[in-house]
Amino acid sequence: MEQSIRDVFWEAKLDRKQALSSHRCFSSCNITGAEKSALSSLKKRSDWVFNKADKGNNIVIQKRCDYIWESVRQLSNPAYYVKLDEPLYPSTALCIHRLVNELKTGGFITEREMQFLRPPECIKPRQLYTLPKIHKAPEEWSIPFRIPPGRPIISDIGSESYNVAKFIDHFLKPLVFQQPSFIKDSFHFLEKLNLVNNNTPNTFLVTCDVVSMYTNIDNSDGLKTVSHFFQSHPDPKRPDSLLLQLLEVSLKNNDFFFNGEFWLQVSGTAMGKVFAPSYANLFMAKIEKDFFNELGSRPPFMSASWMTFSSFGMTRERA
Repeated sequence: MEQSIRDVFWEAKLDRKQALSSHRCFSSCNITGAEKSALSSLKKRSDWVFNKADKGNNIVIQKRCDYIWESVRQLSNPAYYVKLDEPLYPSTALCIHRLVNELKTGGFITEREMQFLRPPECIKPRQLYTLPKIHKAPEEWSIPFRIPPGRPIISDIGSESYNVAKFIDHFLKPLVFQQPSFIKDSFHFLEKLNLVNNNTPNTFLVTCDVVSMYTNIDNSDGLKTVSHFFQSHPDPKRPDSLLLQLLEVSLKNNDFFFNGEFWLQVSGTAMGKVFAPSYANLFMAKIEKDFFNELGSRPPFMSASWMTFSSFGMTRERA
């Protein structure tokens, strides 16, 4: 860490010790004057990035050049991202506007719901930011012991498709709940674990993880998966065709802004989309279903990896 930042924290630490030793009471503020000054000073620093860690409650301080380097490293992979000459969201907004009008014409939504789903007049471009994965072993970092890998999140708040993403998730989430291996949370997992006969000698508890799951879901395969679940769980009140069109637009037109340039995500969905957890869960449920159909049997329930998928629903977003 740069010496000047160390000095700011050190002075604040000394000030707090002096305040505690003199038993001073701060009724309106729980930080000292030096700490206030330190926070104000750090807030003005444009050469550093203060970020939450990907996991845990840690605060990560990075040089801005290192933070940008890691983001550009990921964006340089043409399998997932391509640079744009101009943004797509203006034309995407027109497409969403048309599809929302069709929902109203078909009697699937009310006038008020139509107004809610239509793109806002002042559309906010999506923004990319990354959360440092400092829980990874330092020798495995993007630059060992210096720059940790970042989890890419594309904030969808205020975009042309933000409310539509909520509408899509409204129909996807109930389908996730109906899957035989769905686990809501850790308490639900423990309940299911208690139902397993652990006296069986050849029983093993197994977990697995999918690397970069969100970005590795092929858009065409993902759309086919959602269509499959729509067909296997029919609902006359659900506008299947229009939902699939809205989902396709949201997946294939996921452009965003970063460091003065516009980019397009060309593979998978992004953390930041409201429907992303449900979409990914259904994709894994289809893989699981096909696997056990071919195998001819299935265990009492799948591993706790489902619980991990569900936790992504609490993705932190920045406005």
